[in-house]
Amino acid sequence: MVNSLLKAVYKGDFLYFSFYAFATIMFLYVGLKKLKINLVFVMLLYYCLFYFAFTFNAMRQALAMAMFVYSLNFLIKGKVKEYFLLNILAMCFHVSSIVYIFFGAIWFFDISKKHFVFSIFLPLITLFIYISGLGYEVFSFFTSALGKPSTYLSEWKEEISVNQWASRIVMLIAISFFTLKHQENKLISSLGFFYIIGFSLYILFADVAMLSSRLNMAFRIVEIIIAGLLLIEYRTISNKFFVFLVFMIPYSIQFLINASNPDNQYILRSAF
Repeated sequence: MVNSLLKAVYKGDFLYFSFYAFATIMFLYVGLKKLKINLVFVMLLYYCLFYFAFTFNAMRQALAMAMFVYSLNFLIKGKVKEYFLLNILAMCFHVSSIVYIFFGAIWFFDISKKHFVFSIFLPLITLFIYISGLGYEVFSFFTSALGKPSTYLSEWKEEISVNQWASRIVMLIAISFFTLKHQENKLISSLGFFYIIGFSLYILFADVAMLSSRLNMAFRIVEIIIAGLLLIEYRTISNKFFVFLVFMIPYSIQFLINASNPDNQYILRSAF
């Protein structure tokens, strides 16, 4: 909605792209800084995973994700109304932000270790549903209701690569492990629980890779937040270095893959 308004107000590219670039980095940087986490490490992770693939190619969702990062500070301070209002505004840029409304509900749920361990089985349940083909059938049903089933099914039905599966599974294991270790941290436990739900949706709609990836990336911003929080939680250099390696190795590989993608090789042109 806001995107359409911007296009209507200004027909040129420069102001349009400048708005998204400034707003995304502003919400992300200020939001992370307010969380008082390791800013350098988190921004490095963001650059490796999101910068090429999302800040350039999926600008609306990148901004919506950055607004979610900023809104977390409202939840921590008990400003619930502000949290929901900001994420409703984010939905005006990209509808995937609806998942952040759901996170607001999770925040008020007391997640015990028992609850979290049970949630780890959720991806297995959705894997069974995916194998049965029900996930694709559900998507087909809703696209038919929208009146354009052939459009969505033809444009969104792609295969998820082995690399994508591998990176998601590695991070799922890491996030699950660290969340169980730091269950007493309200933000880590809530984000970890939220992340597992996101991974489950990723599996459920794996046959519709475009939808699956969009939903999953909305959840993957959680990875860099948890990584930054862990560096603060751990006191010893060895533990901090372990966290660094767990996240940086897969993220560095993903960065190389993103950088080698022809779609991400931009030609620098002056705007003046």
